Amino acid sequence: MTAKHFTVLGAAADATVLTSLSEGLEALSNGTFDVEAHHSAAGLKRAMETHRAAGRHVPLVIADRYLTDGSGIDALIALTDREAQRGVRKAVLIPHAQLDEVGEAGGLDATIARPWNDDQFRVAVTRLVTEFFLEVDPRILESIPDLVHVRLLAHAFTEATARSRVADEGGAGLPFCFLGDLHLSDDEVERLMIAELDRSLGNPPRRYVPAGALIVAEGDPIDGVNVILEGRVRLFRKVEGNEIDFHHRTAGRILGLLALSRSRPAFFSIEAETDVTLLPITQEQLDSALHDSAVLAAHFTSVLMRSLARRNLQSIERQLETRRAASTRIRESERLAVVGQLAAGVAHELNNPLQGIVAYSHLLLERTTEDTRQRETLEKIVVQADRCRAIVRALLDFSRPQKPRLQPSNINSILAECLGLVGSQALFHNIEIEAHLDPQLPRVLTDPSQMEQVFTNLILNAAEAMEGVGRLTIVTRVDLAGDRVEIQFRDTGPGIPGHLLEQVFDPFFSTKQEAHGTGLGLSISYGIVREHGGSITAESQPGGGATFLVRVPITAERLWIGNEEEE
Repeated sequence: MTAKHFTVLGAAADATVLTSLSEGLEALSNGTFDVEAHHSAAGLKRAMETHRAAGRHVPLVIADRYLTDGSGIDALIALTDREAQRGVRKAVLIPHAQLDEVGEAGGLDATIARPWNDDQFRVAVTRLVTEFFLEVDPRILESIPDLVHVRLLAHAFTEATARSRVADEGGAGLPFCFLGDLHLSDDEVERLMIAELDRSLGNPPRRYVPAGALIVAEGDPIDGVNVILEGRVRLFRKVEGNEIDFHHRTAGRILGLLALSRSRPAFFSIEAETDVTLLPITQEQLDSALHDSAVLAAHFTSVLMRSLARRNLQSIERQLETRRAASTRIRESERLAVVGQLAAGVAHELNNPLQGIVAYSHLLLERTTEDTRQRETLEKIVVQADRCRAIVRALLDFSRPQKPRLQPSNINSILAECLGLVGSQALFHNIEIEAHLDPQLPRVLTDPSQMEQVFTNLILNAAEAMEGVGRLTIVTRVDLAGDRVEIQFRDTGPGIPGHLLEQVFDPFFSTKQEAHGTGLGLSISYGIVREHGGSITAESQPGGGATFLVRVPITAERLWIGNEEEE
């Protein structure tokens, strides 16, 4: 007997439902079995009699709750006689909203909610067809290669049958293999687990949760688990006033098992990110289902192992990332130390002769009249000499940075001072500056002159990147954690290529033309901010401008209040 010797029957009064059912079965069949569609109980009965007389198998009949001549549930129960039909499986289609009304219909093998999810429909139909042929003739399954999951289910049911047989004979039972599903995706294994849960528990009622609703609050008592059927949730926990998010795949589809297994309140808060459909299962239901179904135990164990593997992998990846970041910081420190020593030596050797060159070049220029042919050459000498002096000064600042003289400071006032200094320059005549400064910004402990140097450098860099035309947006605010002040500089320039972003704070690196800048401004700014216990980062999209974000810890408010109290 081959797979083509059997037919799956479907029935529904509504033409749309019947078409959808037929198309779903045809897609699942992929030509390996026939599909017949009917509108009535009478049509189903005639089809069953015809196929039985011809010696054809009908492993599955699916009927909607409503048929043209009565109830689909009644028709299914009256239609099939297990002895005569050798285990034909029966499934009823129920609208989602009516699942609670129907409950457990005796004599049926499955309840499928409509409209259904394709994966759930596929798993349910495959399971029912597989059960039928395992009962009739398991060898037929070898001729149905296109039915998704059939081989896995056949393996699972065969193992379960063998285990039960050995146990009945007084043996210890065969160990059940739950690693036979390695060729399946996480989602497929989870769908199989859900289908077997439904079968074992008689399709328990679902729970629907709208997006944004809290499903479980940290500390809630846990007396069961929730299995996610559809949608996505967010796991988070409050730690020292901060909200820490966990990866949405940390728990897989099973929520609450960690707390349940340890008889503890909920470890995490769980919020619906999208509309979510849940299957609530009490501890008693779960224990009973796992005890009665070896297949469910296999899938359940596999889901948990995969979840644990994901969790461990995420932990390893975070540790590796932390180590990479630490190694990078060490390399940066070593490089900066070497460059600092080199800079100090070069600056010392160049400073004295350079001062003479600068002084004499300026003197010569002053003594040269406007109509002298050599004046243009002398002007170039003066410009380049001044540029060399600026580089030497920057090298000295870089190699011997001064310790900041900290005092409670108003960041908004420092920014206003910087904008006042650069605003009159020709470079800014066609640049629109938008300043969104938080008036409630707390004071921070800074060296105002050093922070002014940092902000001025970032403002000038933005203006030069935009070539004097564009918009510079400056924003001050307190970060989400409430412990740092953020100062953001966002320009509308050409941006910085992604592969260069990591180098912008390196000494002597610059995206400017060779005649502009020393390549030390951002390095010095980086060092100043670090000395203040803060951080400075850069983000950019090519063609979308660049954004520099300075973060400085809020420590001044408390210290300043303490000083005032002492006074």
